Amino acid sequence: TLETTAETAVIDAFGPIDLTNLAVGHSLSIDAERRDDEGLLARRVLLAQPLIGRVDAVSDAGLRVMGVEAVFDPGAPRPATLAVGDRVAVSGLWRGDTVAASRVDVARNTRFSAVAGVVSPRGGDGLRRIGAVSARLDDAEGAAAEGRYVTALGRWSPPEDRLSLSVERVAVGRFAMRPGALSVEGFLEPIAARPFFRVAGLG
Repeated sequence: TLETTAETAVIDAFGPIDLTNLAVGHSLSIDAERRDDEGLLARRVLLAQPLIGRVDAVSDAGLRVMGVEAVFDPGAPRPATLAVGDRVAVSGLWRGDTVAASRVDVARNTRFSAVAGVVSPRGGDGLRRIGAVSARLDDAEGAAAEGRYVTALGRWSPPEDRLSLSVERVAVGRFAMRPGALSVEGFLEPIAARPFFRVAGLG
């Protein structure tokens, strides 16, 4: 059992939200403390959505957002209608270059797009990748070191430009974590360096 109080802070990529906004299928990161034999108390809750942006394509299996394929989990909640041009927030987990989507909501912010994931090395085109989204980090470069988990907000370039996210703000990590017990969920994926595997999306 995970309990909350009036002091439990809940945020998404754009800032504080109300606890009542959380729903079945949302992907969450939670900073919690054990309360003797009374279970866990959530201090902070992060609604960690890998993709927030414009829908490029829709199929029976999923959708594409900012060039990334998101495949619906069985029974994943989603808006009654989904169409190209809609702005959505995709909950779920990175699985390689795709997202296993556990829920799709209408995006609450129409100004910015966002991506949350691990920063990859700079490519030959000078762009970095966050998850599977190409990103222009510019002033945020120092904060977004390779291998770190970040949430990046910015503007998705128009179709006539090289498709990338022009990042205006970066948040590094999920929380300033204190030592303690940790539970992790994600897909195991291969990497080139030791230990040759990582849990997808954690860095």
